[in-house]
Amino acid sequence: MNALSLLFLWVFASPAMATYEAELVDAPGIDLVRGHCGVCHSLRLVTQNRGDREHWLKTIRWMQQTQNFWVLEPATEDQILNYLSTHFGPVATGRRAPLHPSLLPPRVFDAGPTSVIAKFGSTTYRNTNTNSASGCQCGFQPHADEQPVSPFLVLVLGLLVLRMRCRKRT
Repeated sequence: MNALSLLFLWVFASPAMATYEAELVDAPGIDLVRGHCGVCHSLRLVTQNRGDREHWLKTIRWMQQTQNFWVLEPATEDQILNYLSTHFGPVATGRRAPLHPSLLPPRVFDAGPTSVIAKFGSTTYRNTNTNSASGCQCGFQPHADEQPVSPFLVLVLGLLVLRMRCRKRT
């Protein structure tokens, strides 16, 4: 091996090995988890999951029934379940609580048949189609006193921007 290969291994393999060891909590039962769980799959699969004792027991049973995981002695299984439920038990995290309705912005479709949907430059788009049989309000049209942007103008402006970008590259 040349020096460059050794340097590459030292830089990239050392942190990977350190995180492998750092994933599990050093406590009674860690060797059993490494020995029984780490033989078939990455220990990261263990550490990224959370559950109570019943969850971990169901997971073990599922692996025994579908993944050819061997039957554990009751004492060994008990130690593994204690370790997993203690150090990788359920965590009270997730989505934040919903905002109070007074903190929410007004719903666009609740504002009536001529509510403002969006503004693009000087053009204001309003919802004008409320006669749909399904109740879908999807007729976005420019307001009567506004001038819509011509599709031809959009195409020309797009080509000009593209040309300017190409000039910058050369």
